Amino acid sequence: MEKIKLGILAVAHYDDHVDHWESACSARSEFVDFKRIDISRSDWLEEIQNNAFDGLLTNPPNLTMSQKNMYDERLDVISKYLGIPIYPTLQETKIYENKRYLSYWLKANG
Repeated sequence: MEKIKLGILAVAHYDDHVDHWESACSARSEFVDFKRIDISRSDWLEEIQNNAFDGLLTNPPNLTMSQKNMYDERLDVISKYLGIPIYPTLQETKIYENKRYLSYWLKANG
């Protein structure tokens, strides 16, 4: 059986925020190959495009609003233009640590 190849999206200076993904992937190493990608670097897109990831794992750290916007924008590009599945989804990540967006989402969904 071929292994699943996953990318784990990290942010510089918040590396420990994705340690749980690495632990989970390491525990299932017979089924999973993984690579940590620093999504805050300037070469983030090339790094993702140069690997044949079956999916990407995210866990955005508690970022400033400008960092959160950058993170969400980059996930948006991955989701819409690269077609790589993301977990949690882009929608779920947008809600995370964003009270204003969560408020809009809750009102829209009753």
